[in-house]
Amino acid sequence: YAPRSIAVPGCSAGNGFEHIDPEVTQKVIGIDINPEYLDILRVRFDKRLPGLQLVCSDLCECELEAGGIDLLFCALVLEYLDPAPFLAAASRWLSQEGALVVILQLPSQKSGKVSETPYKSLKRLEPVMDLLDPRRLRHLAKRSGLLETRSRTETLSSGKAFFVSHYCRRACDGQKSAA
Repeated sequence: YAPRSIAVPGCSAGNGFEHIDPEVTQKVIGIDINPEYLDILRVRFDKRLPGLQLVCSDLCECELEAGGIDLLFCALVLEYLDPAPFLAAASRWLSQEGALVVILQLPSQKSGKVSETPYKSLKRLEPVMDLLDPRRLRHLAKRSGLLETRSRTETLSSGKAFFVSHYCRRACDGQKSAA
């Protein structure tokens, strides 16, 4: 994708923002509920990404400009919220040719929902994490006016697997649904 505008829900401190080309992407919206993460992101990328806008909000209450986003990159976020209202909002936020990319964690028999890490604070996420079945994602996305254009499963050497899917608004004529 070469979006003029991108929004990243659950952006944390901006890991991956170094790959955004400011010559191509003029507007970058980072959304997170944690103001400290957004402060770190601002320090890291404010000068490099002149179109950076940071929104401190619960994703279930966030409002962005309708039709203002060319790419909505939603990685490992839907496991922590009610996906139905979020996907309905995402559909409104996307531009006519906009795309939504979703990455979901899949159940694993080899590892727990939250990976083993020296950071004990991450273990607090496990009780609130609810893995979303890709079939339910597809159903909710379709109900929100989003068409799946492609999907795949990525599996790490640890055995942990992720479902990666791409969606566009129903208006994306010529796109073929994978669902």
